[in-house]
Amino acid sequence: MMEKADSSRRASRNQLNSLPVLAILAKDVGELAVKEKDTFSPILKIWHPFAAGVAVATLHVCYGNELKQFISGITELTPDAVQILRAADKLEKDLVQIAVEDSVDSDDGGKAIIREMPPYEAEGAIANLVKAWIKTRIDRLKDWVDRNLQQEDWNPRVNQEGFAASAVEVLRIVDETLEAFFELPIPMHPAILPDLVAGLDKCLQYYATKAKLGCGSKNVYVPTMPALTRCTTGSSFNWKKKEKSTTLQKRNPQVATVNGDNSTGVPQLCVRINTLHKIRSELEVVEKRIITLLRNSESAHVEDFANGLGKKMD
Repeated sequence: MMEKADSSRRASRNQLNSLPVLAILAKDVGELAVKEKDTFSPILKIWHPFAAGVAVATLHVCYGNELKQFISGITELTPDAVQILRAADKLEKDLVQIAVEDSVDSDDGGKAIIREMPPYEAEGAIANLVKAWIKTRIDRLKDWVDRNLQQEDWNPRVNQEGFAASAVEVLRIVDETLEAFFELPIPMHPAILPDLVAGLDKCLQYYATKAKLGCGSKNVYVPTMPALTRCTTGSSFNWKKKEKSTTLQKRNPQVATVNGDNSTGVPQLCVRINTLHKIRSELEVVEKRIITLLRNSESAHVEDFANGLGKKMD
């Protein structure tokens, strides 16, 4: 039994050593607040009816000062930052609960004490960091689309599967981005998921628009109309052999070629159409993937699956 107790204490110490300092401080402040409520406040109530509420409000402000400095220096989403903010959010809820319970018999139900505890807004800070993370990923994907579609070869001889390799790659990046999002140690995946899906959707639409613009105008694929013979009613036809023109009729350079060398030829158009069809046909797979990842997320609840909003691509 002694060995098990020592092992448990060592494991606890190792766990604490791996935590960021402010997360450890939040844990210590929470333990101090409980000790204050259980040990000292019952005695101090002789001099102040809401001693525990005043004590936790003071602790709340002290920790809040440290947290405010930390939040002002955060520039990106990191595991340590999320850990600290989640610890702060838990601490705040615990302190507010103690203050409310201690002030339940006051005339205002504890509102005066709560006003002395300005919110940490830790969840808001986490949400802002996640949104910045999403923006960075979406901007990178958009830049990738720009670079790769400029270099894409739409020749069917190069694309043996009938569609561009960039379509497969862009779908792979979308899947990796979704997976990375759900691996973030945050408590609000369902709430911020619509922002991510909307961003990825815009990137795919941007890809489709760029691919479509590369097709050229409709006139590219319409052959030059032959010269028409115009005559009036009652006119007689005098058939004569047409003299050979000294100047050969030149082929309209805008007419699509069929040998696959022109970047706007019919074969290339087919590859572009197949590419867009490939992406469109894979969207259902992407949407099912989102649902699976959301279902496996610890932060998801039953109501998050009630409707498909924020999980479908437009």
